[in-house]
Order: sequence, then structure tokens, then C-alpha cells
Amino acid sequence: MPIAVDRDQRRRLITATVTGPLTVDDLFDFMKTHWATAGADYGIVFDARDMIVDQTANDIRVLVSRLERHHAALQAPFAMVVSEDHAFGLARMYEALLETIGVVRARVFRSTADAESWLGIELRR
Repeated sequence: MPIAVDRDQRRRLITATVTGPLTVDDLFDFMKTHWATAGADYGIVFDARDMIVDQTANDIRVLVSRLERHHAALQAPFAMVVSEDHAFGLARMYEALLETIGVVRARVFRSTADAESWLGIELRR
């Protein structure tokens, strides 16, 4: 799986950096393994700027459907960073669908600085 994960205990931050393509299974495994276990006092930056985005809208619906049974555990604020317009659109769809299952602490950004600001990272340094 092309996701490098760094867990910074001091800053209470998980940074995931994606390179290359990911399957829905890869994304689900990351969400279940890292997001669902992070706890509300951690922030997550999911940096997908170097991800090869070949998912479809249906893939996003499938992912959210699979995450629905874990929704109560998805408490950590989750900031997605993307660069391409297609990826931004899919990430916004993901954000909106997450809200329908009760996950309201997920946002998409075009820059890491904006994502970290939303997470309040500069306050934790």
C-alpha cells in the first residue's frame, strides 16, 4: 500500500502521505487502522497530492458505505489535501457523504498549511 504514515505523539498528529494509486480496499484499511483508532484528540492529515486518482463516484459511495459501521469511532478531525480538480471534487463528495453517516470532522483542502490550520496544528507546536 503506497501510504506512508507518521504518528507524532507530541503534536497529536497522524500524517499519511500517499504516492501512486490506491484501491478502495487500501483506503478502507487506512481509515479502519488509523482514523478509527486515532481518538478525538489526534488530528489526521491525509496528503493525497501525489496520489494517482482513478476512483469513481461509485467507489466513494462504496467506501463510505463500508465506513458506516465504524462511524462512531471516526472522531479525529480528518483533513484531506489534494491538488487536482478531479481529486478535489471526489474528496468533496466524500466529505458530504461522510456527513450523511454522522462523520462531521472531515474537510478537504488544497494546501497542507490550510489543512494544518483547520486542525489547529500551529497551536500544538
